[in-house]
Amino acid sequence: MFLHDELYNMCRNRKITNPEDINKLHQDVIERCLSNIQLKIHVGMPNKKAKAIMDRTFNFYKCFIRKMIKSDDQVLVKLGKLFDKYNFKDEFLSNKSLNDVYTKL
Repeated sequence: MFLHDELYNMCRNRKITNPEDINKLHQDVIERCLSNIQLKIHVGMPNKKAKAIMDRTFNFYKCFIRKMIKSDDQVLVKLGKLFDKYNFKDEFLSNKSLNDVYTKL
């Protein structure tokens, strides 16, 4: 299963009853994206390959958002639009040390 499908299923199967649930879900989605990068990048890996893994994860997040927004479920559509405003790439690059690593690759 691709990352964007995992993220979509994570959202589809989660019960949302209050704003804290939305925050927790978004946090879980971001953590899953980070773990995707951490599992695939290792010491000694060529910079181009490491950057490609990061870019692929950013693209999977975009695919996830598109899938959410195209959903028939209005809750998923609203979550998709909300998560698009606070997307993974922006979250990732807002961390100074991660931004420095990414821009040096």
